[in-house]
Amino acid sequence: MTDSTQGSSHSITFSNGTFTVANEGNNYSGQTSVNNGANVTLATSNAFGQTSTLKVDGTVVLDKQVQQAIGGLSGSGTITLNDGSVLSLSQNQDLTVSNLLTGNGTFDVTLGGVGNKLLFSNENATAFGGTIRLTSGSVTLESNNVTQEVLQSSALVLNNAGLLNVNGSNGSRALGSLTLNEGSSLVFSSIEMGSDAAETAQLS
Repeated sequence: MTDSTQGSSHSITFSNGTFTVANEGNNYSGQTSVNNGANVTLATSNAFGQTSTLKVDGTVVLDKQVQQAIGGLSGSGTITLNDGSVLSLSQNQDLTVSNLLTGNGTFDVTLGGVGNKLLFSNENATAFGGTIRLTSGSVTLESNNVTQEVLQSSALVLNNAGLLNVNGSNGSRALGSLTLNEGSSLVFSSIEMGSDAAETAQLS
């Protein structure tokens, strides 16, 4: 593990090994990198401090009930969210997740505007069995893409200015469950009422 400092901001890198971080008093605000070959378990909330960006190419595990806030996410490694854990991400732009999400905790995403999009891009991704909570951003379901693969077993919760766009006219779209809270919306696009597509479009 290395710690670099630029001004008052620390950046921490984990490389090659197994680590458990259990100090909830961490308050650094730089980038946290988990390199390929590193396995990091967060045993307490805020163990990564107020990290500006979490870059995961290895493995990060949030233990049960652990909460961690981040300002950005990158890399292609695995993030496991155990029971009751919450990984909260807040940024003011689109978010493309190339990491693999596993477990049944909560991925809580705020994107700063309904025009900012959440999507998943890792072709090796499988269904995420936890909760994805989206505030002030949009997500689109389309057949045969990675985002649909990830969300098919997820509990999707839309908060204020959260938008689910169900796109395309053929095939079904699936979620584990859908909760529409106040200020959220659901749109079926590319479907005209009374058309053949309107009769076959499904959200299950």
